[in-house]
Amino acid sequence: MSALSLRIEDPDDPLANQTHRILQDFLQPSSQLTIKDTAHSILALLPKNASGSTEVWDFGETCIEIAEQIPYYHPSQIKLAALLEELGKSSKFGSLQSSEVLTSRLRCWKSSLTRKPLGSEFRSIQ
Repeated sequence: MSALSLRIEDPDDPLANQTHRILQDFLQPSSQLTIKDTAHSILALLPKNASGSTEVWDFGETCIEIAEQIPYYHPSQIKLAALLEELGKSSKFGSLQSSEVLTSRLRCWKSSLTRKPLGSEFRSIQ
């Protein structure tokens, strides 16, 4: 799989810039970074009582911005979903920690990413 070149809208935002750098490294197909190490690096960027803070929302926006740049069939989509699932276990993400709904949605999202595109879908992305 080819390397990803991910961009963010506001590279002058310190949190977005640091998050981008961490995700850019982690999401590369050749990356040796683990999910736990990457989650730890991201959690270190957030304040101790981050739940509901603007930093958590900003982090989420950066993740969405990056996810939109990754083709749906690329293995890095699964890596990103697994990372977000790991981060959701942290108390810094508050109520997301125990949310059965979020866990269920992440599982559905990951399984939908692993299915092969239908012929008509594949032709439209070429």
